[in-house]
Amino acid sequence: GMVSSLFFGAYAVSQLVCGFMGDKLSSKKMVFMGVLSSGICNMVFPIFTNIDHTAILWIINGVAQGMIWPPLIKLCSAWLEERQAVQLSIHLTTTSPLGMMTTYMCSSLFMKYMSWKATFSGLAIFMIMIAIVWWVVITYMEKNSVTTWEETVEEKSILTTSATNSPPLIKLMMLSGLLFVIVTCIINGGLKDGVFTWVPTYLIENFALEPHLATMMTTILPLVNLSGVYFAKYMNSRFLKNEMITSAMLFAVTLGTLLLMLLGLNGNIWTTIIIFTISTSMMIGVNTILTGIIPLHFKRYNKVSSVTGVLNSSIHLGGACSGFIFGVVSEQFGWDMIRMLWCILALVGGIMCVIVIRRWSKFRDVNII
Repeated sequence: GMVSSLFFGAYAVSQLVCGFMGDKLSSKKMVFMGVLSSGICNMVFPIFTNIDHTAILWIINGVAQGMIWPPLIKLCSAWLEERQAVQLSIHLTTTSPLGMMTTYMCSSLFMKYMSWKATFSGLAIFMIMIAIVWWVVITYMEKNSVTTWEETVEEKSILTTSATNSPPLIKLMMLSGLLFVIVTCIINGGLKDGVFTWVPTYLIENFALEPHLATMMTTILPLVNLSGVYFAKYMNSRFLKNEMITSAMLFAVTLGTLLLMLLGLNGNIWTTIIIFTISTSMMIGVNTILTGIIPLHFKRYNKVSSVTGVLNSSIHLGGACSGFIFGVVSEQFGWDMIRMLWCILALVGGIMCVIVIRRWSKFRDVNII
């Protein structure tokens, strides 16, 4: 729990810093360095046996991974029209549950047939390969386009800035209600990352499963979580047409399912898996809204990367806190208290969304649905 929290904490800080840097620096280089450095961290992880050394390495890994998401969203907004950018950012969001599913599945197989060290080494090789592929492909695209990615980004940024006289980010945050959204992000991170991190442990301690079996069963979650991404997008674009209303609805569904667990419908392992699957899918949906769609509304102010960094760092700050806090609470007070805490977080998250609905309705860009 401590190592996980340090990772998410470092990732949160890195997201914040890299979000601001992403509006000014090369997206191609930032993504490449982030993926490559994270791959190297995973490669050397099995070498360390001291928990302090492991924690330091995982802080570095968190910093490296924080360099990836803001530049990607910036490129979406810079090269595509509003609705195309939304569609692509939605597709990009699916990579999170897909990555989790792959990681848990590989972890389960490696632990059963090889060793836990093989998980880190095998996925590290994959990440390093992906970093190289990214560099080669983006370089090829640059050479075969009229202008480079960064020239296009800079040109659009200059046009956007001059057209709107881009106000300071803090002013935009107050006008849009983003300060309340940040609280929502922290809660979303606490539920999304915190719950997901502890699902295997929950299954082991409550149903006496073997570690590799509990890990394998956890792969069900990200597979179904993909539905949360597109469900959130569909409800927002087709019916609700307001990101805060959509997020409030998703928090309400999460609260409803977690209340079932709190009320005692958690004695059967498959019932528990279904509850976890629905609640995490809804939280992935909220995450999609917060980090994939809301930042695009700030394109007209040239603040896409900055807002992405602020929101994503807030989400992972929540994940950092929850990873450790949930571990302490489960040890001291048991899982009943954890289940109650999950319900409280879902309720507060929904309330934060409701509070900001009116202000966000006035601020949002109606071209982005």
